[in-house]
Amino acid sequence: MKFIYIVCLSLACYVALVFSSTKDDFEKILQSCRDDVRINENDLRTLSASPNDVSEGVKCYMKCVMEKQGHFKNGALLEEAVIKSVESSPADHNDQNQMSAIVKECKKEIGSNECDTAFKISMCLREHKVDFEI
Repeated sequence: MKFIYIVCLSLACYVALVFSSTKDDFEKILQSCRDDVRINENDLRTLSASPNDVSEGVKCYMKCVMEKQGHFKNGALLEEAVIKSVESSPADHNDQNQMSAIVKECKKEIGSNECDTAFKISMCLREHKVDFEI
C-alpha cells in the first residue's frame, strides 16, 4: 500500500497533491479515486516508469482526483479554484503572476476526452514545476 502512495506522490499525483489541504485528505481522495476508477498497482507502476504511456484508467484516476479537489469540472480546469489553492500553499515558490500564467497556459490543454484532458493538464502543471507541499 505504501508503494502506491509513493508512486502517486512522486508522479501521477504530483500536481494533485499541490491542491490538497492535508495529507490525510489527500490520501482519502487517492483511495476513493482508486476505488471509483478501479486502477491497480501495475497501472500506477506504468505511470511511474513511463508517464507518456499510461492507460485510460490512470487518466480517469487523475480526473477523479482533480474533481474531488474541486479543480476540474465538466472537462475543464477551474482556473480560479486552482489559483486560490496555489495562493494558499506554503510552498509556493512562484510569484502570483507567473503562477496565474502557468495555470492559464495549462488550462488550454485539450485531450480526446475528459480523462485525457485532466491528465494533460496535470502533466503540463508538473512540467512547469508547480511545486507545493502540504
